[in-house]
Amino acid sequence: MYVKRMNEDRRLSGKCVIRSSANGWMNESLTVEWVQYVVGCLSFAPRLLVWDTYKCHMTNGVKEALRQAGVNSALVPGGCTKYIQAPDVSWNKPFKDLCQIAYDDWMAEKEHEVTPAGRIKAPSRRSCIERILSAWESLPNDVIKKSFEACAVSLPRNGSEDDKIHCFKADGPLSNGRQELQKGPQHFLLHCNMLLLLMKTIRSRI
Repeated sequence: MYVKRMNEDRRLSGKCVIRSSANGWMNESLTVEWVQYVVGCLSFAPRLLVWDTYKCHMTNGVKEALRQAGVNSALVPGGCTKYIQAPDVSWNKPFKDLCQIAYDDWMAEKEHEVTPAGRIKAPSRRSCIERILSAWESLPNDVIKKSFEACAVSLPRNGSEDDKIHCFKADGPLSNGRQELQKGPQHFLLHCNMLLLLMKTIRSRI
C-alpha cells in the first residue's frame, strides 16, 4: 500500500516509478515492469538497451517484454562493465557521490527524530526518494550523453570517432584497440577474447 501511495503522489508523479522487492534485489517481475513503464515509455523510435548479464536480464519473460516494447538489447560480458557499460564508466560514481552528499547534509541537520533508545531515526522513504531524485537531476546531461560515446554506443559506425572510446585510451586495457578494430571486426573480437582470457587467468591466480 505504501508503494502505491508513493506512486500516486503528485509531487513524485512523472519523475520516478517506485517499486520494491522482499529482499531488496532486482528480479524478473521488477525488471519486466521497468521495461514496460520506464524504458518502454521513453520513445517510440528504435532503441538499444546495453546492460550486463545479471540473471534477470536474460529470462524469457524479460526478453518478451523487450520485444513488445520494441527495444533491442546487447549484453556486456562479465568483468567488462567497468570498460564498456556507460554508468560504470562515467556517471555511477558522481551520482553516488551526490547521494552521499545529500545523506551527509541530512545528518548535519540540527534536529532529528530519535528512537526510544536515543538513536537517530533513519530518514523517511519519501525523504530518501526526494534526495535521490535531486542527486539524479544534478547530474549534467552532457555527462550522460558522453558516457554512451565513451562506450561506443552512439558513435558513428565508420570509426571516425573511435578515439572517444574509454577503453581505447592510452592508459586503458585496450590501448591499441582502435588499430585492432580497423583490421576487421573478427580480428578485433579475437583480440578481445584473448584479453578476457588473460584477465580471467590473472584473477584465478590472485
